[in-house]
Amino acid sequence: MNEFYCILLLLLNWLIATTSTILDIRFPQDTHDFILVPSSFADIEEKLSNITIKHICENENLIINCENMSIIQIIRTNYGRTSQQICNDNHRLIIRKPCFNIEQSKRETRKMCHGQQTCQIYATNDYFIDPCGQEISKHFEVHYRCIKHDEICPKLFLNCSKTRDIKCVQKIEENFPCKCPSTICHFTNMGIINGFIDNLFEQNCPSNLLQGYYWPKTRIKTEISLDCERPCTGEVYRFCGLNNSIKWDNPDYSKCQCPFEHY
Repeated sequence: MNEFYCILLLLLNWLIATTSTILDIRFPQDTHDFILVPSSFADIEEKLSNITIKHICENENLIINCENMSIIQIIRTNYGRTSQQICNDNHRLIIRKPCFNIEQSKRETRKMCHGQQTCQIYATNDYFIDPCGQEISKHFEVHYRCIKHDEICPKLFLNCSKTRDIKCVQKIEENFPCKCPSTICHFTNMGIINGFIDNLFEQNCPSNLLQGYYWPKTRIKTEISLDCERPCTGEVYRFCGLNNSIKWDNPDYSKCQCPFEHY
């Protein structure tokens, strides 16, 4: 009889070990497929920090903190049970089928953390939809990195503008805590991107005819002058770069000296 129980115990241990191996299907360590960093962005990719992967058990909380003025980029998450090894002391829980909540958990985690310097995540059914059922204990997994917003985001969008690729912008805004600035992207009145700023890399105000004066294309943050119309003397001044954009300021006629009272 004792021999029978020994054999039974060995079979049970083998079954647990085998099931643990089968169900250890965590997210792959190489998450490059889920991050939009086109191969032509090699100079940007080198400046992106390594991805951090963390796990917490159900009903625990996790604090993510980015230092040096960097912000959080949430790449991927899951709430459920994908491994026999995590949050399962002594392999007491035997799970034959994994359960996932990837999309909803990522949306909720991004609401809490995406673009923030620090955030706190609670792994409970109050925040995430339970894909497994109450009888199965769950764990939460998050893949994230800290990025320098002002250093990374403009370069990502500039690369999109080189190829005039609007979908590229949409993908970046979907994956990174970045919004295309109005100095790079052109938007409709409804706030929808419909193109890119012309002469972006030259950063010029366009040529312009105003009140009889022809103002040539001018580099941003530059003031130019034209001779005042006769019989006046002096010069009219105009500044390119209103509010740091590629827009003209109003002409300044104050330096025009005219023989009549009002010019």
